Amino acid sequence: MAIITLTTDFGENDFHVSSLKGAIYSLMPEAVVIDISHQVSPFDLLQTAYLVRNNQEVFTYKNKNYRINTEVQSRGVNFK
Repeated sequence: MAIITLTTDFGENDFHVSSLKGAIYSLMPEAVVIDISHQVSPFDLLQTAYLVRNNQEVFTYKNKNYRINTEVQSRGVNFK
């Protein structure tokens, strides 16, 4: 079972978070996706580092941490 935590600057007023989760579940149906925050100020690396660092210890059991840059387009999430 893969645990994937999401920390984004997407906000929660549109479809971007659900598009990202849909893409994850289509690639890994068995994954558990946990939302840390979607309210990070855009491009605020210090805030992101603070959130990731303070949640890192909780989600480290047999876990690998990946940072994925996503480009959100009007049609959804592009992982290229």
